[in-house]
Amino acid sequence: MIAFCSCTHSPRRPTWGWVPLRSCGVARSWYSTASQLFFDSTVILASKGKPEHNPWSFLLPLAPAVWAALFVAVTCTCSALLILGVWDFVSGRLNRAMDVLFLHVRTLLQQGLGCDLPGSSGRWVVGGWLLVAMVTTWSYTGNLMSLLTVRHVSLPFQTGQDIVNDPHINVIMEQASAYTDIMENTKEGILADLHALLKVGRMHHEPLNTMAHFLGTLVRDGTHVLFIDESTSRKLPADIFSKTGRCDFYKVRETFMPFFYAMIGRKNSPLIPAIDARIQQLLASGLYDKWVLNAIPNATACVYLPSSFTVKEPLTVETTWGMFVVLVCGLSLALICFVAEVIHHRLSREVETLGAQVSRNAFKKKKEIAQK
Repeated sequence: MIAFCSCTHSPRRPTWGWVPLRSCGVARSWYSTASQLFFDSTVILASKGKPEHNPWSFLLPLAPAVWAALFVAVTCTCSALLILGVWDFVSGRLNRAMDVLFLHVRTLLQQGLGCDLPGSSGRWVVGGWLLVAMVTTWSYTGNLMSLLTVRHVSLPFQTGQDIVNDPHINVIMEQASAYTDIMENTKEGILADLHALLKVGRMHHEPLNTMAHFLGTLVRDGTHVLFIDESTSRKLPADIFSKTGRCDFYKVRETFMPFFYAMIGRKNSPLIPAIDARIQQLLASGLYDKWVLNAIPNATACVYLPSSFTVKEPLTVETTWGMFVVLVCGLSLALICFVAEVIHHRLSREVETLGAQVSRNAFKKKKEIAQK
């Protein structure tokens, strides 16, 4: 167990002890320090989210650069065919360009390309576009089936500022430690912002022996996070994994208050050089790291877990509703355009009929006037 030497306590000078090198300025005037034994810092331990499927994963098989290149390819192909004059449409220029564009989009959607291509130039252009469309479609189909089986685990917090900005999250940290002393004396920065949560009731100081209980209850529920040293953050999830076989927690990417731990002794003690030599041999041989791993079973079981994984299950509406939304939106837009065209056609015919009737009436009146 690592003990902290606090400046606020009465100075009963022990012979030896473990402290962080930055624990307090008074300690440095009383003691000499040996070589550093290991590096530690403070981290935030939070609960992982549930595995979720991204309903818009059907857009992910092709990167944005590929989508852009595909758009450029369609535009260039249509422009080349219009310049070469392969198709001689009776309609106007705008309708002709739209017809060519829709023909190539139909090819990309595997709906066929029904048209005659006189001349070799047009066949070369369309053949190149068909090759690009087929390769793109095959690649998209293969990647899509893989992405539909992926589940993502949400990691909502990655910095201390994320904790501060979320009003529904409370922080639990060890009481009466060197970390609390540093946070109380910090006037600005993220540590000051975290300490300010104490005034609004979102930070709670609890004994170290209760952290395992809070981790398995409040932190697991997603309403609290633990603000603890990194050594403890490795042990607590490892103990829960040994009991349940589950890794439900993760460390926030940002770290705080780094410390080097070292053996301390009385000032100018002749034992310090001898201890330095033993510590260096211990670290160089790797014994200390081995002892730490042996002391914490499953210490590395939950350290490097992926945030996404694949599952083998039938496709459901939950995994494909994004594609159906796009399909329904496209059909709705097509229906709106169809209704607008029908209304426009009827109005145009009514206007033409009314104009013809007005012309006939005017002609009759002129004829009657001429006869009189």
